[in-house]
Amino acid sequence: MSQSEVPVLLGVVLPDLRSFGLLVQEVAKSPCVRSTEFTFGPPLYKGTPQIVGELGRAFSGIDKFDVYFRNALLDEAQRQHLAAAFRRQYLAARPRSEGQDVYLASGDVLGFAFELHTPGNFPAPEAAFRACEGFSHDPAVLAACRKRDVVAPKLLAGRLKVFLEGPRNTRRLEVPAVQTMVTRKALRDPHVFELAITGALPGLFVCCVEPLARQLGGGLALLPG
Repeated sequence: MSQSEVPVLLGVVLPDLRSFGLLVQEVAKSPCVRSTEFTFGPPLYKGTPQIVGELGRAFSGIDKFDVYFRNALLDEAQRQHLAAAFRRQYLAARPRSEGQDVYLASGDVLGFAFELHTPGNFPAPEAAFRACEGFSHDPAVLAACRKRDVVAPKLLAGRLKVFLEGPRNTRRLEVPAVQTMVTRKALRDPHVFELAITGALPGLFVCCVEPLARQLGGGLALLPG
């Protein structure tokens, strides 16, 4: 198995849930990002009258994300209601599932995926290459980037997850790297969001996302698979 085939999880540790919405907006407009994709699954999709009403005035993907995020995640009463509906639907379709299965699946309900530019097309190419070299990576992919060869989009793609069942993601708060981040940043209500990527060029994602997370009072931490 090559390094590119190894899944990697980065924890995006932020001060609160609202910061996640701000991070998504910043990543979506980052010059490091080549493309974005937003997905809205059941029961969120047109899940409340408020959502339906506001979607009529939302035309871009990020605007629609904002509608769903504010009305389905930030509104705690609605979040609990929608999470319960999701659990019922999931277990009805997969009756032998366990609680952990439901929780993990709830991270795909409000989806944000993005593809990065190759490091040579970052605003600061040499810094991007150094970031790639500073982390475990696939040497063949990095060499292809240096030669400006074509790199498979999936190797530069990431998916940022927030869990409808529990946005704080408390199961990750015991990870030592997360604890260190929480202590260093003095976070009172830490939330751990998950960035799922491949092992091709993890440093490139750190180069793009970590400065944005720091601006919001947080940072990144490597999570166990």
